[in-house]
Amino acid sequence: MNRLSELVMRDRPTHPVADRLVELSRPTPSETSWHVQAKPIEYAAWLYGHLREGGMISHFYHYPMNESFQLVTRDAVLHSGWGSAKLDFIVPSGINVTIGQMGHGNIYFLQDFRHRGSYVPLYEDVARILLAMFKADSRLLDCTNLSDTLQRLQDDDQSLRILQAATSVR
Repeated sequence: MNRLSELVMRDRPTHPVADRLVELSRPTPSETSWHVQAKPIEYAAWLYGHLREGGMISHFYHYPMNESFQLVTRDAVLHSGWGSAKLDFIVPSGINVTIGQMGHGNIYFLQDFRHRGSYVPLYEDVARILLAMFKADSRLLDCTNLSDTLQRLQDDDQSLRILQAATSVR
């Protein structure tokens, strides 16, 4: 078992790369709102963990992720809605939610990469980020220290640029 696998298995079922990317992109919660528009990197982070845990993608959309995806920023009761008013929620680790009435939307949990709902789509913009994440991760599997990790990421300019752009400040 390599060092990265040991770290993942020892602590919890989440993955350090996914956790760090979501942490970098997470907004400062507002006092009045319990959710904000999710960025493709946040869904890519969930999907990355979901696939690493053996999950599947249900279908591919040839267009960018839509605004129905919301990042939950504090504890809340979630109602996903129906039809064109449906919402898909991404729930970061450490946020507690109660699931209310489920409609056509999905709820994606970053804590353990499970989901509640009927589908797991892949969008065009999310696919690019996801590929960069897997490419960066495969280059990090045999890294033994931080300087080695940073060097390998710097060597892979394209993946690094995609990940940096995806985690830019809101």
